[in-house]
Parts: sequence; structure tokens; C-alpha cells
Amino acid sequence: MFWKPQNLQQCLRRLYSSSSCLAPTIKQILNNGQIPAKTVVHGWVKSIRRQKKATFIAVNDGSTLEGMQAVFLHPNGNVSDTISNVSTGTSVRLIGELIQSPGRGQEKELRVEEVVIFGLCDPLRYPIQKKDHSLEFLREHMHLRPRTSAIAAMLRVRGKLTQYFNDWYQNDGFIYVHPPVLTSNDCEGAGEAYQVMTQAKGIREEFPLFLTTSTQLHLEALTSSFTRVFTIAPSFRAERSQTNRHLNEFWMLEAEINFLEKGLSDVCNVLEASLKTVLGKLIMDEDVRYLREQGHLTEKQFQYWLNHSIPWTRVSYTQAIERLQEHHLSGRQPYFEFESPKWGQAFRSEHERWIAATMGANAQPGPVFVTDYPRNLKPFYMSVNEDIPEGATVACFDLLVPKLGELVGGSMRESREEKLSESLRLFGMSEPPLYIGNQFVVP
Repeated sequence: MFWKPQNLQQCLRRLYSSSSCLAPTIKQILNNGQIPAKTVVHGWVKSIRRQKKATFIAVNDGSTLEGMQAVFLHPNGNVSDTISNVSTGTSVRLIGELIQSPGRGQEKELRVEEVVIFGLCDPLRYPIQKKDHSLEFLREHMHLRPRTSAIAAMLRVRGKLTQYFNDWYQNDGFIYVHPPVLTSNDCEGAGEAYQVMTQAKGIREEFPLFLTTSTQLHLEALTSSFTRVFTIAPSFRAERSQTNRHLNEFWMLEAEINFLEKGLSDVCNVLEASLKTVLGKLIMDEDVRYLREQGHLTEKQFQYWLNHSIPWTRVSYTQAIERLQEHHLSGRQPYFEFESPKWGQAFRSEHERWIAATMGANAQPGPVFVTDYPRNLKPFYMSVNEDIPEGATVACFDLLVPKLGELVGGSMRESREEKLSESLRLFGMSEPPLYIGNQFVVP
């Protein structure tokens, strides 16, 4: 293959802006300091406004919140057939000159010289208009939801969160791994699993398969070879999906760390540093700013991520129980629907939200680590604390945040064989068989 000079120059221009020979996105075009003589924009028409001497087209390709304004001039009042066929929802290629915009609201605009229509759109049938739509309405047109500003912003925020978390953990020495989604095991306490039923001919199910509820067991196995591993992977829970805390499918970041010098304190430090860094980068993002302005997020939900110099509060389960009981006996609002738990009982969601709303740094709303829960409330594999009475609590934490409650959970894994055997007996579980020589021996 021989490169023609004009093709090589075109590719070099694209390499300068996007590190590939793909046509640049609208975001890349707007962020590029050098303005080429000819600019090519691809996307979907979000709105169109026709006037006597010009047609104004708002086009977006999903790469940015605002998209780009394109102006097609027709000074003699003659509108081409192509422009006449452009309507909201039409997919187009616009070719023209990128200039400084004389109007307000945008820095640059595209002075269109040529329009290519890839796909026509019937304006009477196209459901997405330049206005707010209810979530119920959008559920009826799910394939087009990402063309709305709010849903598109949310998806870009999720993409950036994934990128920022990957960057942070890999820069701190964690290895990104890919545990299987189909497993033959469950994760202790993770919830009910979806079983996978095969209909393929000739395949006999020797073992039941499930959609993973957590990658924890696979990550724990990997820590016998890697000191730090993490993944961002889908999880599935077979439970009623009626609240934001009970989703059938969601994505979860999970990490396992070996050789911790300060134990649970190190785990909390890693989590706090990663969340402060990632969410701190995200706060000023244009998509997050838009979601806040539209009321999808509130200012208070971000205040406690802003100050990196103030450590997040850490209290024990016992201290949290004492504070809850004090509040309940005081008769002050807010009143609990459920009575304040006694030591050894689990928190309700309202109790978790109250802790995060009152026990943050400087007694203000903020993230709170609640540590050292009673042993009977947690799975068998959590490391037993040397407290009084001995073995009453385990080295674990829940990170509680305002308005939501529990956001993250974690623990130290029990590595002492005698303590692990004790926990298995305490929880009524049999110890796994030992492999000695060429046979299994049941303890």
C-alpha cells in the first residue's frame, strides 16, 4: 500500500489530536489548539433551528456534554434539499470551517459547507426532544436514552470513574485481573445467586453454574501469588430490585492486599486515599457539574470529598451503638422507625444514615468507618480480634456515607489455622478435607 501525500497529511493531523487515524470526536476537535482548514464532524442532530438566512444545528456524538453548534448559511434564501431533510435525530457528517463563534454560549462553531446524511429520522415519530423526559418515559425508549443529556452524562461519569480507579490502583502497585463471571461457588453473605441453565445439546451439567455475586474468592486465591490485585467487574444478585440498594446487576470494585503492617488501618487508608483522589478529580468535571445543576446530585453530597486534609472518622461498632442508644433515649428527632439496636444486633439502613449524618469529621455529615463488628454478625473468614472478651469482635469495617448508608465493606482475612478452625466450628461448618499423599483425609 502506498501513502498518497494528502492521505498521509490527513492521518498525521488526526494522530496529533487523537493518537489514531480515526476521525476526531467533537470533544477532541474542541480541545485541539490547532484549527485545521477543514473540519469533519460526525454525530446525531440534537436540535435544529431554521431561520431565513441560516440553519442552526446542534450536533453531538456522545463525547461531550454540549456538543457543537453548526451553522449552514443560505443568504439568498435558497435551502438545499439535503438541509431540508435534516431533522432532530438524523445522523450526519458535517464538513466545514471551525471558527470562533460570534454568539454567546459556545467558543467555537462549525460554518458548514457540506452535509452528508447517513440516516434520516422522522421528526413525528422520533421520541427524544430537546426537553427533560421522565425516567418512566425513557424506559419505553431504552435504546435512545443515551441521547439525552442526563443519561449520557451519567454514562460518561461511570466511564471516567472506571478510568480513574484503574489509574489509581495500578499506580499503587495493584494488578488488574479478570475473575470469571460464571462460577460454581457463592460468596459468603453476598446474597442469592442466579443459576445458569444450559440448553446446548450434548453438554451434561456435572456441576451447577452461577452468575457471580462477588469476585472475592478468586481474588483471595490470587493473593497467594500476587501481593495486590483488584478488579472492576459485574455482580449479580437474585433478589427483588426495588431500591438503589438492591440491584440485580451492578459493577463493583474489589481488591485484596497481602502483607499489611498495620492491619485493618492500612485497608482503610488505601480506600480513603483512592476515594478522595478519584472523586476529587471528578467533582469539577462538566458532566458532574451538569448533573448537580439539574438536581440529580446535590452540593452536600460532594462537600465531604473536597477537604483531603481532614481524615475520615473511624469509630468502633461499640461506640456507634452507644451513640445510637443515646440518641434514641434523648427523644430528639429524627425518630427511628426501628428501635436502636443493642450490642450484637445489626444496624438498619436508617441507623447507618444517622451515623454518617452526625458522626463525620467535626460532628458534620461525612464518611464514617465503623470497625470491629461482633463476630456473630460477620462471615467466618474474618480475622478474630484479641479483645475482651476474647474473640468477641472481628477486624472489619463498613464505610458509611450520608444519604446512602453503607458504600464499602472490608475486613482482614483470618490467616491463623487454629482460629479459622474455631470459626468453622462456631458457625456450624465442616472443615475442608486435607490432601495428604494421594488421598483426601477428613479432619
